[in-house]
Parts: sequence; C-alpha cells; structure tokens
Amino acid sequence: MKSLQSGQQIFHYSLWRRLGQGGQGEVWLARDEESGELVALKFAHSPRWRKLWSQRGEDYLRLIHPGIVRILTLELDADPPFLVLEYVEGDSLAEVLTQAPPPWELSQIEELFSQILPALQYAHQKGLYHLDIKPSNLLKDKKGNWKLTDFGMPLAPPLELSKGLSSSSSPPLSFGYSAPELWESPFTPLPQSDIYSLGVLLFYLLTGHLPQGLSLPSSLNPSLSPLWDKLLQKTLSLKPEERPESVEAFRRLLEEALEKPLLLPPLKVKIPEGSFFFGSSQSFLPTFWISPYPVTCGEYYQFCLSTGHPLPSRFKRRRGRWYTYEEPYLPSSLVDTPVVEVNFEDALGYAQWKGGDLPTELEWEKAARGTDGRPYPWGFEWRGNCLHWRAEAPVSVYSYPEGQSPYGCFHMLGNVWEWCRGESAASLQPLRGGSFQTEKSLLHCTARATLHRSTRRPDLGFRVVWRKT
Repeated sequence: MKSLQSGQQIFHYSLWRRLGQGGQGEVWLARDEESGELVALKFAHSPRWRKLWSQRGEDYLRLIHPGIVRILTLELDADPPFLVLEYVEGDSLAEVLTQAPPPWELSQIEELFSQILPALQYAHQKGLYHLDIKPSNLLKDKKGNWKLTDFGMPLAPPLELSKGLSSSSSPPLSFGYSAPELWESPFTPLPQSDIYSLGVLLFYLLTGHLPQGLSLPSSLNPSLSPLWDKLLQKTLSLKPEERPESVEAFRRLLEEALEKPLLLPPLKVKIPEGSFFFGSSQSFLPTFWISPYPVTCGEYYQFCLSTGHPLPSRFKRRRGRWYTYEEPYLPSSLVDTPVVEVNFEDALGYAQWKGGDLPTELEWEKAARGTDGRPYPWGFEWRGNCLHWRAEAPVSVYSYPEGQSPYGCFHMLGNVWEWCRGESAASLQPLRGGSFQTEKSLLHCTARATLHRSTRRPDLGFRVVWRKT
C-alpha cells in the first residue's frame, strides 16, 4: 500500500492524522472538504478488498443504527481503496481497559451490553454479522454512548483475518475473540459466531482473563454466582449449534445472570434544519433531536423509580401471603416494548425529566417522513410487513428495522399511537402514528387524531424530542 501522509488530499478528503494501524490496514482522521465534516478513512492493505467490498459493501452501507459506526461511502476506485466512516470522537474499549482494567462492576457491564446488544440485534435482523467483536472495535463517544465499529471487516481473506489487530499500548486481546468456526476456510457466517465473541468479551470483563480450557468465571472471580458459569459455558461452546441462537437469547441469559432486566439507555437522532412537507404544504424547522424509538417500559420504569412518579399498574405485582402488598416489578418480556397507558401529563413529565419535550406535530411528521413528501416512513408504497399492525399487543421498539424513517426512527407507524404537543392549555392533545389496532386507512404519516389529555390506553405511548443538545 502506498505511504499516506498528513495533509495529503485524496479525492475531496484531506488527511489530518493517523488514528490506528494494524494487519488489515490504516485508519485516518480526515476532513470532507465538500461537507466540512470530520470522517474516518479506513485504507486496506490487501488489493482483494476492492473486489470483496464491491460484492458486499452496499449491504453494510444500509446499517443505520445509533449503536453502529456508519459506513458512509465506499471509495473503491481509489488506490488504495478505502471506506469512509462516521468519525466517533472518544476511546475504544481497549483504551478504556488500560485505565480501568477488569474485573468490572456488574453495573459497568450492564451499561455496555445494554447499548451494544440492540445494535447487534438490528444488524442480525438484516442478515449481517460483525464477526470481529473485540475491545478495539467498541468505541465510546464523548457522551458515553458505546458503538460497534468495523462491521464486515472479516470479509478480508482468512489469512489476513488471522493476523488480527493489536497495539503495544493495549492488552493482547485480538486472537482469542474469534469463534472457532471462523478459522476454517471457507467459513459460513452465523449469528452464533458473534455470540461467541460476546461471551469472550463478557468473560474478560468479569475476570480479567481470556477463557482458557474449561475455566469457569467463578473460579477466577469468586464473587460471581453459578448463573455466570451457566451463561458462559453455553455461550463459549465450541459448537455453534450449542450456543444461544440469537442476540435476544443471549440477552435473556445475561438478564438471568444479572438477576434484573437489562435496561436500555435513551438515544437520539439528529433531524437537520430545513424545509419539508407538512401534509401537502411546505414548512420549515430548525435542527432538533428525537428518540429513534418510542419510550420503552424499561426506561419509563426507571423514571418512576427515580422520581417517585406513580407506576402504571402493569409495573406492580402483589406480594405476601397473609398480608398482601404491591411492589414495583417489571417483567423481562416488557422491558423493550413501548410504555403504554400513560396520559399526556405522564408523557410530558418523562420527557422533561430527560431534558426534552414531546414533539410538536410538525417535528413528529418531519422525523417520520423526511423531506421528500413520502406517505410512509419507508417510502411511497404501502408495505404491510414494515410495521406492527392488526395485532393483539405492542412489540419491541427494536423490531421492524425495515420500516424505519429516513432519519432512522423506528415505529413511526403502527405499534402505538404517540402523544404530540398541541396548545399547552388545550384539553384535547394530538396523536400521531397509529397503533397495532389501527385500520390501514389511518396508517400514513399525515394521519392524526386527538384525545383528552387525561386519557390512558393500552395502545398509547410517546417519544421524546430535544431542541437543544
């Protein structure tokens, strides 16, 4: 590969400084002179990358999720070829581990996995696998959000994959993370290959050691319960078919070991300023940020416990034999489903607690349909498989990725109606998006309804907007 230098111009990218270097290539911080944005450029050592990425690269371009470092462009005609990636200012987990070596507290592990599992599940739902999960491929931005990077890098030849990536300033963690089947040639990518890597990562964070032989985590860290042994013995099986079959299955085992639901952190997507269609008319909004998902039961449960806000009845259970009483309780099956049975004041209280607000109808509609006037978040044609409707109850906010809006917002149609902010003193407040019970005629981005602000229904939820961040 040709030598790269700071200040060098490649197409409309100006190289600033090298961010990393390894067996597969180099990563540089660069400025996109057309947009003025900072990006990361990943240059490949092998000339075979051009062919490999021309075959599969478009699939990875469609990975748009807050927990994944986006591939923005494929520059395969360059010499050497390179990828243009979203630049994440922050540290890799490998760098974090040099300052905070394991074993980690369970709360730290919960925070990390609650952010990376939804991202990995989203990719798997699209039939795409990471295949190289390790500390150097997990980035923590300045706001504390974890992101997976280098999706699809093992499309490189197996010989190059075996070289790994390492740094003299980081622990030698690369070799032990790949699933055994990935060392075979040819190999077939499987969801369980990523599950194995998650298990290695978890083992290391719990014990400070990579798995060796039949070592149990509790033998290395006596504070761990046998539930962790059960989880990791299954996850680290040499046979893929004996591991958890999906990210969701791994997550359930992790929750069992943690002895609590895995609560997912709030995320935001940026909606840039500009014109858009509101109904059939042009309108304009300044930049704002919105949650890509409806607020979940897990998030709302945390709000109630933190603030003393009354818990919905579904977040309680009766205890006691002779003297019965109610205690807070959130079933694992509800954690990532949208919170419902909240009225306008409940929704507004949560939004303000998060430092935000409920979206206006203009904000909601722009987030749902973008700027091209499409009637549905996914495009101009009706697709019944892109939303949750004609059903009995809401589903996970991370489902139906094929139905997301141009900005990456999920469930803008179907699943649950969403409160929006109308006139602050008005008794009737607007709703948008329809629900799992809504007729097809109302499942489009311009449909609206109103309800009294005190209404609570099992198909009525909300999401949060931020006008400053």
